[in-house]
Amino acid sequence: MCRGLTRAAAVDHGRAGIRVNAVALGSIRTERYDAHLAEQSPEAAARTEAQMAVLHPLGRIGRTEEVADTVAYLLSDAAAFVTGAVVPVDDGRAARGADPEEVRNGRAVATRHRPGKQGADRRQRDVRCPA
Repeated sequence: MCRGLTRAAAVDHGRAGIRVNAVALGSIRTERYDAHLAEQSPEAAARTEAQMAVLHPLGRIGRTEEVADTVAYLLSDAAAFVTGAVVPVDDGRAARGADPEEVRNGRAVATRHRPGKQGADRRQRDVRCPA
């Protein structure tokens, strides 16, 4: 849905000199994420961190500065000819298809669409978006 809306808005507003892009976030370390870890026992927090690391090829979640850098680029003159793009800032997580609920035995497990499971529904729609 995000991709279609972004493209449609880019086409609709391009002649007016308005560029429309979107940033699709993966797991990003925020104050809320850190607070969530702090609420857990040390063992549970370590388990959560390990599961998140498995989901990302770089072995970590993103930093807010990395998101800000992407947005700054899209707003800059360097991206003057970029419009209608959805830029994933997720370390390839969406391409990999893994979801935190799909981590088993220390590895990310891609799953098929299962009706009624919100994460799977969302991932299925994202995977089926045309390039």
